[in-house]
Amino acid sequence: MALFEFRCLLTIWIWIACSYAQSINHRFKSSMLSEDCRQNLCAAPTKSVPASPNVTYYAEFNVPPLPASFSASQTYFIYYNIIFPADGDVATNNQFVPQLMLGEPLCGSTGPPYYNPVWKTLKTWHIGAQYFFFVKNESDPSGNSGKAVTGDLIDVYEGQIVYTQFSLSDDGEVWTLQQGIKGNATAVSTVRVPQPFMGFDPNTKSWTEPVYNMTRLGCCWELYGINERANYPNFMDYQIITKTSEDWSNKYWSPWKMVETPTCSYAPQYTLEDGVNEDGTEQIAFFDIFYE
Repeated sequence: MALFEFRCLLTIWIWIACSYAQSINHRFKSSMLSEDCRQNLCAAPTKSVPASPNVTYYAEFNVPPLPASFSASQTYFIYYNIIFPADGDVATNNQFVPQLMLGEPLCGSTGPPYYNPVWKTLKTWHIGAQYFFFVKNESDPSGNSGKAVTGDLIDVYEGQIVYTQFSLSDDGEVWTLQQGIKGNATAVSTVRVPQPFMGFDPNTKSWTEPVYNMTRLGCCWELYGINERANYPNFMDYQIITKTSEDWSNKYWSPWKMVETPTCSYAPQYTLEDGVNEDGTEQIAFFDIFYE
């Protein structure tokens, strides 16, 4: 591998890790981090892909059983997301993140014009489309204030299949985020994003700007307060499908790898596989999390 290529890949992986960590720091009410080990399971392809109206970004997963033991001490964010690398002087962490949630998650918004996050107590699984980002704020101890654009909150149950899909309008101006129950046309949560950071950053106006030409995919179990085996869901099977109108075999397809691996002794196991079809226009990845 050439030195330049190695440095590019290293930069990408550092950016992925920092992006997940950055979003993690603001999406729960209080500190719920495990004292002794890492809890999360996150996976992503090693390369960015084009952000285009001609690309299908889609994933589905089965809703797992509720954890055998959970309380206000645990919070669960489970998702397939895309995130843009363009962080500016005013706003950062440009993340489309519809998610399955439980506990005390950030799952609502005050809406325009401030889009302040709203947290709720969820005692059963719920899904909801969400666009999450930060605005620089020197008065906040972290230096950032979280902002959220959210769709309807929908209750879901064990065994249902949840899908997530992102689509860009033909003119490249509007992203639509959808998450719903497969086979139920009335159970869909939707967010439309007409401009980056919803206009909070005066330095960026449109998704057609070159800085937004590429995006990163990923899946994650982002969990807080997990202290024992009974706090984990028993299983989940992700299927991630990315489709394009041209052959990406020697351009953008890349293997999926673990971005974050749990170190807790009671954490579940996982398998991660991917493949590309013969004409190079579709990649399918399988990310399965389970206990034997």
